[in-house]
Amino acid sequence: MFSQDLLTDACTESRPLWGAAVHLVPSICSNLNLYDFCTMHLRTVKNSDFETIASWISDAAAARRWAGPLLSFPFMAAELPVALAIPGCETSSYCLVNDGHAPLGFGQHWVFQVDAVHLGRIIVDPNARGRGLGRVLCQYLIEAALDATRARAVTLRAYRDNATAVALYESLGFSEVAAESTDEVLFMRKAVS
Repeated sequence: MFSQDLLTDACTESRPLWGAAVHLVPSICSNLNLYDFCTMHLRTVKNSDFETIASWISDAAAARRWAGPLLSFPFMAAELPVALAIPGCETSSYCLVNDGHAPLGFGQHWVFQVDAVHLGRIIVDPNARGRGLGRVLCQYLIEAALDATRARAVTLRAYRDNATAVALYESLGFSEVAAESTDEVLFMRKAVS
């Protein structure tokens, strides 16, 4: 799909953009117009974003898979800032957005291992899936996490039965850490230089 290298944006100005290839792959272009792609960026989450994010979680199973067992369903959007905080860790929350539009994706990072930053609670608007936004979101999150922490590795978890997410993470350079994985959940790690 996209190049994994930091490339120059092919839009209106020369600026680095993770996940943007100099030429856009036709399958992406058919689902996401060039303007949308070129104006996409990661920003810190605003309280007003949580209403949109909450609408992406349709049931208790989806809430558990996204945020873990501590988030009960149903929940109020206003509860999310506190409910998504990781006890004992500084948590950074971000939204993938287009200029002037509602969030298209959400993710967090926090440090709970020496020299590693963990990505979590990664989600893309269900109506925008299949357009490469998960890749763009993850690449931006990795960049933000490394900039904020100077970690030497990035970790995340993925449900084994979520083949799309697992394939995406593997394509981004993550590999399973068997000792920290379970029958249900993969623990994945990507070393960075």
